[in-house]
Amino acid sequence: MFATFMLRVKMKICCLSDLHGFLPEPKELPDCELLVMAGDYSPHPRTEREWTWGVFVPWLEQVSQRFPIVSCGGNHDIMYENNPDLIPRDNWTYLQDTSTEVKGLKIFGSPWTRRFYDWGFNLDQEPLAKKWKLIPDDTDILITHSPVYMYGDYSSYGNENIGCPALYNRILDVKPKLCVFGHAHAGYGQYKIGNTILVNASHVDERYEKINPVIVVEI
Repeated sequence: MFATFMLRVKMKICCLSDLHGFLPEPKELPDCELLVMAGDYSPHPRTEREWTWGVFVPWLEQVSQRFPIVSCGGNHDIMYENNPDLIPRDNWTYLQDTSTEVKGLKIFGSPWTRRFYDWGFNLDQEPLAKKWKLIPDDTDILITHSPVYMYGDYSSYGNENIGCPALYNRILDVKPKLCVFGHAHAGYGQYKIGNTILVNASHVDERYEKINPVIVVEI
């Protein structure tokens, strides 16, 4: 008798966060099988509604013709917290403390961060830790706007690390294959906790200049 082994083919994933109005040309996005986005989409909360429906939604429609998109919100996505009925629902899967599955990979998304200049989706540490407990134990890809404490989380605004220690602890428990976040623009890059790949996918730097390429990982 011969044992049968099933090898899972790796998935190529584009990671993107903190666009702040700078949308990559859909045809210029790297080839991948999934685009993961971690919040802060519009250029300014005052124009968020008009920009979302006039610019962002048509962009999503074009990009979704190439590959599926899974996302969460961020602290600049004020409309997403205050007027959730206005969140686009077509051409992407928006997650807010919820899960989805793409090609066998289980994905959980959450927009919350530690309090930071009183923007959207801000929570104190105790309720924030309760949000992370909602992450299912079998999560493969974790999308959060919040960085992980001490991993790509330094911000010159306040000269502090703005990541969440409770998120770090939850990642140790769940051990997802990939965690994608943003929020701390200066922390752009890839990191690791054990076998978990961490990606700060901020598209802009701390001057809000578009300098960071889309990060592509395989899991």
